Amino acid sequence: MTPKPKSLLTKLDVPTKYLFSAGITNMSTRVKAAMILPLLSQSDPQFQQILKDITEGIRYIFQTSNRHSFAISGPNCLAFETAISNLTETDDKILLMEHGADGERMAKSSKTLTRKLIRLQVANPGDLVDTEPIKQALTAHQPKVLFLRHGDTSAGTLQPLRGIGALCRKNNCIFMVDASATVCCAPLSMDKLEIDVLIAGTQFALGLSPGLTLMSFNDRAVKAISQRKCRISHTMNFDLLAQSWGLTGDEKVVYHYTPSISLLYALRESLAEVVDEGLDKMIERHMKFSLVAQKEISKIGLKFLVEEESKRLTSVLVIQVPDSIKRDAIIEYLYKYYNVIISSGIPPIDKVWRIGILGQNANRSPVKLLITVLRESIQLAKKSEGESSLRSPSTISSTIE
Repeated sequence: MTPKPKSLLTKLDVPTKYLFSAGITNMSTRVKAAMILPLLSQSDPQFQQILKDITEGIRYIFQTSNRHSFAISGPNCLAFETAISNLTETDDKILLMEHGADGERMAKSSKTLTRKLIRLQVANPGDLVDTEPIKQALTAHQPKVLFLRHGDTSAGTLQPLRGIGALCRKNNCIFMVDASATVCCAPLSMDKLEIDVLIAGTQFALGLSPGLTLMSFNDRAVKAISQRKCRISHTMNFDLLAQSWGLTGDEKVVYHYTPSISLLYALRESLAEVVDEGLDKMIERHMKFSLVAQKEISKIGLKFLVEEESKRLTSVLVIQVPDSIKRDAIIEYLYKYYNVIISSGIPPIDKVWRIGILGQNANRSPVKLLITVLRESIQLAKKSEGESSLRSPSTISSTIE
């Protein structure tokens, strides 16, 4: 008989940490409380009302009137595969715009799904894709779908979207965007930008635990899905997903799979917090405290990978590591002495720190803490040049002007 695992004989204890990572942030008290509410059956009328609330909330934060707006259980890469599986068939072409390392995962997914992939990549990390190459690629290749990430967290870039939707419509192409790093923290309107499919993970500005992804499809996308001929995976089937959210004509909820009920509670409450604050004010708050952080980081003497502020993603700041400082020494110091978590880079953009100014942490007190301990660690690193780790905290104090 397999013995009891000794590690499971003790109660789990997770101390509070300050999450300034490139994707996960601290949850609000309201959102955490929602996750321990009593479970409901997915057929319970109260739970079905929660689904309706979430659909309305997604429409609000995406700024869309799309009927087909819902959440799926899984990360944003699963949402990407779900959308691509429904929109395209074998050998259909996908135009993938890449302005950072994040696009590599989507490229692998597209190949696995046996789609023909056209990759439009920037020359250097931190660059953006210009409109003219997009226009040329659409004309030359006539892809079924154009996909891009609004904000790339590996490079810290913010790709302009205006005009791309119109180009896609001119070329009978579906315009699909991942706005995980920008929804609720940067200006974004799905309908005004003529985005056909929009997806977004919930662990960024919404401040949820990872595990859900928001999706919205407009009528152009739904029509394209209805015209496909090949069979689709049961779990990722768009029609079944829509029915499970009561988004068909009769609004009747039909069982598809058992959803992540506690996460959906939390999502409902997170969306309610956005409504309480107001979407515009929430975006303004994120941008304000990101700019505060950027100003103070520059004062420390650090440089951003994206030099031009207008091209810089405000939710996840990507900072170049000076040659004289060991990247991981700073990360380990902040974690060991202050329970502050920041992220390292993703190859090939790996000699960077990535810092998220997201959700509850896009406020004065958390940003002040971050800057104080970051400044201290950099000063210690300069004194300890060549050492693999930093000494214990000094009495250095710091304030934000």
